[in-house]
Amino acid sequence: MTNIITLLATLLGTLGVNFTQAESFGSTPTYPPPFEAFQAQAQQSGEDWVIDIQVLPGFYLYEKDFTPQVVGMSADESLQWSRPALTQVEDPLRGPVNVMRAQFRTTLSSNGTEFPAGELWLGLQGCADSGFCYPPEKRLLAIISE
Repeated sequence: MTNIITLLATLLGTLGVNFTQAESFGSTPTYPPPFEAFQAQAQQSGEDWVIDIQVLPGFYLYEKDFTPQVVGMSADESLQWSRPALTQVEDPLRGPVNVMRAQFRTTLSSNGTEFPAGELWLGLQGCADSGFCYPPEKRLLAIISE
């Protein structure tokens, strides 16, 4: 068995591949779980809610999939949120899309009315620059009480 490993290492060496590179053949890159790649927290600020987002370097969130929702708001109440700075990437499946990177803060407002009792949820989906994408998810950020 030792002779086979030595022979393989020698063969790889003649091809210009060192042994540490040979060990990495066939290994798949690992990615952090989505709650680490895209960290989110919310806090109430007066009549608004502020959501702080931290996106790890080399990752981004799709703007269209970033959807704050307050459970308990009726259909006629509108929820407004401030959009952070956007950049555009060429997505192999979606084409050119607007994305959010790094750290940003967004404010949710309910048009001067008080937020009803309910839950503040955030829908999101993001990817790594390498092409790996996480599935869409919804996160509970806060419980809103009267």
